[in-house]
Amino acid sequence: MKREIEQNLIKRACNGDKEAFSEIYFSLKDSIFGFAFRMINKRGIAEEITQEVFIFFIENSDKYDFEKGNLFSFLCGVARNKILNHLKKSGTRLESNNFESERFENFANNHSPFRNLLNKEFSAKIEECMAELSPLQREVLLLRELEDLPYEEIAEITETSVGVVKGRLFRARRTLAKELTPYVKSEEVLYEVHTS
Repeated sequence: MKREIEQNLIKRACNGDKEAFSEIYFSLKDSIFGFAFRMINKRGIAEEITQEVFIFFIENSDKYDFEKGNLFSFLCGVARNKILNHLKKSGTRLESNNFESERFENFANNHSPFRNLLNKEFSAKIEECMAELSPLQREVLLLRELEDLPYEEIAEITETSVGVVKGRLFRARRTLAKELTPYVKSEEVLYEVHTS
């Protein structure tokens, strides 16, 4: 959503324009839900958090500052706080999720049953590795790699600095690379055997 259009919609929504709020809601709800779901891996709770985020926005729209970033970043920050509060209350450890599964299933559909099995195993390993990351590393990885947000916006959402974001992202990527290297190497060997 373009910045000027977003600002106009927000102003209208803050003045009680239901159509403007609906447009904002329908353009951003899936992204907010996706972030919450990937952090918690519980559909019902992710849906509740998504609703709470938009209720918060309706009740506190004056807290959003155009100068600090786009609305998605602001709402993602609200979602993050609600996720962390939920985790503190429930004592729940972040669980594995399947955000990579579709990507690998699409790739797998073009290969043999054996290749499909290997791809599912690799996908499961990615999910397992993601579950082992700390919540702080997981969130920056999701925001950067999945949502493709710039470092500055991630820093704003996570209430840290760009340097901290880059450090967490580096450690998350290094951990994943270390755990997934055997799978990548075995994939290269299989490719060489298949093509020779």
